[in-house]
Amino acid sequence: MLTHLAAATCVSLLLIALLFRPIRIPGRVDITLGLLSGAGFFLYLASLRTSWLLPLVLAGPVACNRSLKAGFDLPTRSPLIDAGLAGLLIVSGIIGYVWSHEPVAARFYDLLALYMFCEPLVLMILKLPDDMIEGRRRARIAIIGISTVIGPLMAIGAASGLGEISATIGAGLTLTLSFVVVACAPQLLKTWQTAEATSTSRPALDAREQKILGRLRGLMVTDEAFRDPDLTLSRLSRRLEVPEHRLRRIIHLGEGGRNFSLYLNGYRIAAVKAALETEEDATILSLALEAGYNSLSAFNRAFLALEDVTPSAYRRARMAARTANTSAATDATPDAAIAVKAT
Repeated sequence: MLTHLAAATCVSLLLIALLFRPIRIPGRVDITLGLLSGAGFFLYLASLRTSWLLPLVLAGPVACNRSLKAGFDLPTRSPLIDAGLAGLLIVSGIIGYVWSHEPVAARFYDLLALYMFCEPLVLMILKLPDDMIEGRRRARIAIIGISTVIGPLMAIGAASGLGEISATIGAGLTLTLSFVVVACAPQLLKTWQTAEATSTSRPALDAREQKILGRLRGLMVTDEAFRDPDLTLSRLSRRLEVPEHRLRRIIHLGEGGRNFSLYLNGYRIAAVKAALETEEDATILSLALEAGYNSLSAFNRAFLALEDVTPSAYRRARMAARTANTSAATDATPDAAIAVKAT
């Protein structure tokens, strides 16, 4: 039964990968790799454990991890770190289950794989209030429910010696999820395309929402509400006396915000960058805390994600640029004086 079920699941995942391939959606590459990795795993089960598929199967939890994160705008690790984790999974999996059947290596693989499966699901739950795209919020809830069962179930089953049973159940659930995805494909694609269109154009809000948007901008720009380290979408909606779902729509359509954390970080990082230009003696930590961050590490991650450079490197570059401009102005002054005297 497992062989036929795994083969059907493999085909369904490949078809979904082909279905979404032409569509330019956020994280398309990672999503596709996750689908192909899942297809490889079920092909491995259907082909009676063909050895050449083993590395792909062992590294599958990392591909699944990145795929779920990409689909829902969750924080990701650098590709190099994930490549290292995939290497650890492959080595420990081969040592623990193929070559010497070392129990320590096998348990290490099981625990790391379980973490890879569970991490994005936990982030999905924690970041659910941040998501500004309503259709994606609903899809996230559905995928949380099904994926919470599939990945951890198979990892726990392998660790407890019930791999065959858990793999059969996992194949059945994955096949069911595939049917759901195909059935919901038009709505999912519409949701993603709407999200992408919003990043380049701003659909019109109604008159009431325009007024709320003006109040929101005043609260963030004039009152600098973003400096509150405990500011959440819920607290902001209470200050504006607006329902959360309406505020999500206004931030998404009016400001192009895909999630609340990124929206908030935009204001905070801009404030820190402005302060770095004028407050040369202030420490980065003090500026980060003043902008609303609770810790330097959280600020560093947010700054690097938004600016592709660390705060320290950004400050050094700005100081070097100001020094160069000052030197150029100083060098030009004698020449200007000579020119004036000559005239």
